[in-house]
Amino acid sequence: VKPLTRDDYKVGGMTALLDALGDAIKHIRNVHKYAREEDKPDKTVFFITTDGIENSSHKFSFDEIKKLLEEQKAQDWDFVFFGANIDTATVTGRMGIDPRHAVSYRSDETGTGIVYRSMSRYLRMPRLRKKLTDMLYDSPSVDDDSWREEVDKDFASREQGGTPNDGRTPDEK
Repeated sequence: VKPLTRDDYKVGGMTALLDALGDAIKHIRNVHKYAREEDKPDKTVFFITTDGIENSSHKFSFDEIKKLLEEQKAQDWDFVFFGANIDTATVTGRMGIDPRHAVSYRSDETGTGIVYRSMSRYLRMPRLRKKLTDMLYDSPSVDDDSWREEVDKDFASREQGGTPNDGRTPDEK
């Protein structure tokens, strides 16, 4: 397969974020519904990344997405949102995503690489906690926000006078 170039891939400025998320949730929910019990995951995590604002969804509204997320969070699903070029806190607030799981990032090669490293850290944390708990009688404290620190630091350092748009002050980190 030949590498994509800017001539091959043209951004259309149409982000159907709610439709993509709603369709994905319903699809994965159905996959789980019809899967054999031994094939069902213990945990489902949705990483949502976007470099633009919602501006073209037709099937789902923010209220419908918020309801879907609440239903799935009750089934122990996690939703983590990485947003660039948008007001991440406002968008995720309308979706019902925990502000600690709403992260602003820079949508360039460096920022995107950091996002994927953070996703990996997020997924490793529950396994690390279990491993440490199994090794010790008392479970050590594991900082639940450590997975996002590199993204927050990169975003703040490259955003003019900005801080990560997650509703927390630097002292709260």
